[in-house]
Amino acid sequence: MKKTFKKIAASIMAITSLAMSTSGLNSMAETTEIESENLGFGEGLISESEDDLNAFAAQFEPDNQIVPFAAASLPSSVDLSTSPCFPPIGNQGSIGSCTAWASTYYQYSYEVNKLNNVTSTADRVIYSPKWTYNNINSGVDNGSSYTNAYTLLKNQGAVTLNEFPYSSSGYDLQDLPTYDGAIEDMRNALNTRLSFYGTYSISGSGTAITSNKDSDLNQVKTALNNGKVLTFQTYNDFNYKKGTGSWSNTKLVYRCYNAPNSGSHAMTIVGYNDNVTCDINGNGTIEAGERGAFKVINSWGTTNSGANNAGVLWVMYDALNGKSANNLDESQFTYTRQRVFGTGTNNVFNYINVDHKNVMFVAEVSFTTERRNQIKIQLGKQCPTDSAELWNTVYNFSSGRDNEVFYDGTMVFDYGDLTESLIDFYNQVDLRILLNDAYNDGYEATYKGMRITDNLGNLLADFGELGLNPDGSSYAPLWRCKLQKGDINLDKKVTTEDAQAILQYYSDNAAQNNPVISNLQFFLADMNNDGSVNISDASLVLSSIQ
Repeated sequence: MKKTFKKIAASIMAITSLAMSTSGLNSMAETTEIESENLGFGEGLISESEDDLNAFAAQFEPDNQIVPFAAASLPSSVDLSTSPCFPPIGNQGSIGSCTAWASTYYQYSYEVNKLNNVTSTADRVIYSPKWTYNNINSGVDNGSSYTNAYTLLKNQGAVTLNEFPYSSSGYDLQDLPTYDGAIEDMRNALNTRLSFYGTYSISGSGTAITSNKDSDLNQVKTALNNGKVLTFQTYNDFNYKKGTGSWSNTKLVYRCYNAPNSGSHAMTIVGYNDNVTCDINGNGTIEAGERGAFKVINSWGTTNSGANNAGVLWVMYDALNGKSANNLDESQFTYTRQRVFGTGTNNVFNYINVDHKNVMFVAEVSFTTERRNQIKIQLGKQCPTDSAELWNTVYNFSSGRDNEVFYDGTMVFDYGDLTESLIDFYNQVDLRILLNDAYNDGYEATYKGMRITDNLGNLLADFGELGLNPDGSSYAPLWRCKLQKGDINLDKKVTTEDAQAILQYYSDNAAQNNPVISNLQFFLADMNNDGSVNISDASLVLSSIQ
């Protein structure tokens, strides 16, 4: 949050603006250099360098990069916030949860609804920013980073806003889902998750953008035109003024800066409009560099405070430049100009893809700890024919040893790519769960139990209550799994009961009785591997036991 002295600075700026002469600067009477002073809203982004973001992106398989259209081929405006897939403007309140709002509430909700072909707001599902913030803030209201937010969405997905409602209190990690049905909700969240993260970049050095048709804008405009909601980080200190013509009642951001003691903020870009006009330099003429703006959604509710227009910010393209294209006299401003969509050299835009996941094996980890931020959870796999163990880290949001963050509950994870090849399981595969406490400092976790289930919660292995290792870590012994085609009831043998279960599933499915079997059961029931379960599969099961 901004410091109290900034309110005084704002008053000084307002008095100073009244004393300005009418020579060009007169049009800046509605300009402020203190964007969020005393507005009662939180920020909270822990900013990261472009190199950090790109290093995170490198873990994903190459995506089909968007090939930008020529400016002449792009529409003059795009607005994804009008889509039934996009959530209504929300309010983070006074805590630093903006990253969770931008990444989860807005971007992730929109992408999942789009994936599910939602065409009505009545069918729209909105995901909980509280889920994300409470998981990754290490129990203190000090904000969070994009890479941690996207890591959570990649590994665990998100529970819905209905399942875990938002409030600006209870942001510590003991306030994670522990209600009746929470484990099922978290297991369901695994079925749809972030599958790709990438960035676009526009130079913030010099004057990259000189008009609303500048080719440097094309890739970002193309992404928006192709239906990608984007997130960004900003210093959140803006100069703004009202536009001209049909935009004369709209506040437009034309400059960003970084005042002392300011924070960073996360917001969401939903569109652009090349027809927005603002007399940035106050000379009474709309020039090429004074046309066009991005539409940005904030998480401060439908406020009109600061540069917000009922929760919407319009950011002129020229604000992306390190040096304005409009002969703007920078000496009139107290603080140095910064590029608006970044806290480094360039303007950086984050985009994601989401996909449905074919979850086979689920790890449930139950524990109690006084210092949740010291916990690291890993899932492991080993084939007896291969001495090497493979491990995926699925939970690790440590921010040091000093936060006494109580947690007592269960966390749920997908084995993911460790178990993509089920052919390995015809021979034998060992699956492990590792709950590790990073420090042997008297705050070790009390291990309460670990289970492996399928995606519907059918129990595959229960490790019970085990003790700690001497090194302070707690782990589950290996589950030695050997699958057998036809074993749909998962009792480790193929019998006529399995054939009957397959016939019942086929009969219920044909009668549209919405039969439910898990992804693992479906795989085992599909004897001929044709992607369906029917009478032929039941016959093959019977043949195999004769």
